[in-house]
Amino acid sequence: MKVTMESVKNFAWNQMDAIWHDGSGQATVDMVKFEFNGYWVVNPWMDEKTEKSVNPYEYYGKRRTERFIEEVIEKIKELGDCDISRRE
Repeated sequence: MKVTMESVKNFAWNQMDAIWHDGSGQATVDMVKFEFNGYWVVNPWMDEKTEKSVNPYEYYGKRRTERFIEEVIEKIKELGDCDISRRE
């Protein structure tokens, strides 16, 4: 299964959306994430407070961003044919 960068970005947006709609505070438990400045980042195309778009390579660093992308690709492959299109 080939995973595109668009799929990775959609996956990240869907994770962020899930956090915004989670009432329990437990949404990040099984998500692909990393810690930055005391925040869990589940979408590196946004700053850690989800207030503005950023270039993840410049903002979080190449190594952290590439590790996140690799983990998302593996997660998508685990999920198989699940719909990961971005929810609007």
